[in-house]
Amino acid sequence: MIEEFFLEADRDLLDYAGLSGLRNGRAELRDKWNAGSRDPDTFYRDEVGDSYLHDLAVWHASGKVLSWGKGAYPLLRGEVLDFGGGIGTYSLMASSKPEVDRVFYLDINETNRAFARYRAEKHGVAEKIVWEAPDHPVDCLMSLDVLEHLPSRRRAILDFARRLKKGGVLVLTYTPNTTHGQHPMHLMTPFDVFTVKVLLNVLFRRESPKDRNPQLWRKR
Repeated sequence: MIEEFFLEADRDLLDYAGLSGLRNGRAELRDKWNAGSRDPDTFYRDEVGDSYLHDLAVWHASGKVLSWGKGAYPLLRGEVLDFGGGIGTYSLMASSKPEVDRVFYLDINETNRAFARYRAEKHGVAEKIVWEAPDHPVDCLMSLDVLEHLPSRRRAILDFARRLKKGGVLVLTYTPNTTHGQHPMHLMTPFDVFTVKVLLNVLFRRESPKDRNPQLWRKR
């Protein structure tokens, strides 16, 4: 049921942009980071352009992260926040579930937001999606490969806990390194990895096996 949101991401972008093929978004992002300000907020808001559309469309359409969606889907219910929603795949997935009342999509890049809106309309799931952050705690928060891009990983985990109701579910993945230099915008250090693990275990109770993605945590 949810496969279309992942496996059709590349086709969605080709239709949206009127293209015959996709570019190497990963290489573009690496080069833009190395040549730019290296300030995360400035980079993702002002310097990325449409490179992430190409990078994420190829990645999602490859099926490599479909298992993350399938792992998260059973626990989604009530109000869901997609933190760092990118091209919107996980928001689309969540909004398609009857047990989900509303999905809040949050991303600072306007190009990502516009494409995510297009995809939601195209796939007929836009009705439940709110295109801004909630002003109250929610039942579920998804943050999939976002944490390593943020200015402070410690502050982000504390923020995730603040945004969730007691007993709420955190769906989390992150990459603890630069994957051989191909993603220099990944900012996690070994100390960050340790700090994140400590905070997660203090603030949440793990619901998924160790070393399994996505990580599923329930707020204490």
